[in-house]
Amino acid sequence: IGTMKGYIQRLNSETGKFDTILYRPEEFFVRDMHYDKDKHLYVATHGGLILIDIETQAYTIYMEASRFKETDMLTVYKDSHDLLWIGHPHGLSIWNQKKDSIYFIDQKDGLAANLVKAIIEDDNEQMWIGTGNGVSRIQLINDTYSIINYSVGDGLLCNDTNIHAIHKLNNGSILIGTPKGYQTIIPQELLTI
Repeated sequence: IGTMKGYIQRLNSETGKFDTILYRPEEFFVRDMHYDKDKHLYVATHGGLILIDIETQAYTIYMEASRFKETDMLTVYKDSHDLLWIGHPHGLSIWNQKKDSIYFIDQKDGLAANLVKAIIEDDNEQMWIGTGNGVSRIQLINDTYSIINYSVGDGLLCNDTNIHAIHKLNNGSILIGTPKGYQTIIPQELLTI
């Protein structure tokens, strides 16, 4: 559990109580968490990115704005290629941890808007990015990306996406929450990039 007061805690199954992994009230406002089903928890905060080893509870904090272009991180997601996608008010930072390389994508590169609020991967290994002005579909192959943007003009209910309001259903459809309700995108019915 991550809180707005700077706590990162986990439920101890033996005691039934919460153990505090990290507490930094003046530095971190937890915005999003992503567990990679291996042993790492990625935490997007107002003060940077935190990487936590679930087994040892050791953590690394990345607070340098120069590394990811921003420390005010809104959302985080690890894709099937082990790339870490970090959304923030200045676009996307895509971190290849194996190569320790970072790509930046923003509106001038084709993103629907710089304000990235939600990230998910579909069954075709394409990324869906909810922004403050539409939805972007990104396909990244061999360090090259292609972007297609969708807006109200393409049939979206609303251009704005609520923070973290994106989910992939078992059938592969993507649900996106907006201020006007939720919308469904069926990636299988759209042509690939």
